[in-house]
Amino acid sequence: MANLDTNQLMAPVQNGNPGHFNDPDALQVGNIGLTLTEQRSHFACWCMLGGPLLISTDLRQISDDALRILKAEELIAINQDRLAAQGVRIGPHNPLGAELWAKRLSGGRHAVVLLNRGSTPVDILLDLPATFPESAVWMLRDLWARADLGNYSGAYVAKAVPSHDHVALLLSRVLST
Repeated sequence: MANLDTNQLMAPVQNGNPGHFNDPDALQVGNIGLTLTEQRSHFACWCMLGGPLLISTDLRQISDDALRILKAEELIAINQDRLAAQGVRIGPHNPLGAELWAKRLSGGRHAVVLLNRGSTPVDILLDLPATFPESAVWMLRDLWARADLGNYSGAYVAKAVPSHDHVALLLSRVLST
């Protein structure tokens, strides 16, 4: 996660210079040392950074669970979005470990990761009007479940996000008719 913090500092380079990408280093999905939950969070965060997704595990011995993480199409699409923006942490450090990461996407969409870096479960609030004021209503999609969560206009609360886990969302504008 130290690489995540370091790359946060480099976001102006990638976001201000089309064709430039920061390199958060190789993915650790499938390697020893991370739980499956931590591997999922690691992958989601690296997808938000928009840099190259370099696999560092031995693909001849990868587990089915780790391979499913590396093949998460909707998260890979966030990484590969044509806008090529880097996600950034929104707001100050939270002593409970709750973090909000946001990435601008093409078509006026946003990707969001609600990350719990703490040691206990925590509710994580996404205040849509304050964070994304350009739309009154957003359609939220859970990127791991590959399921729409519905339209939201106020706040979305990810309840009791376990330690080192996250919620990965796609936000699409709902146009008024």
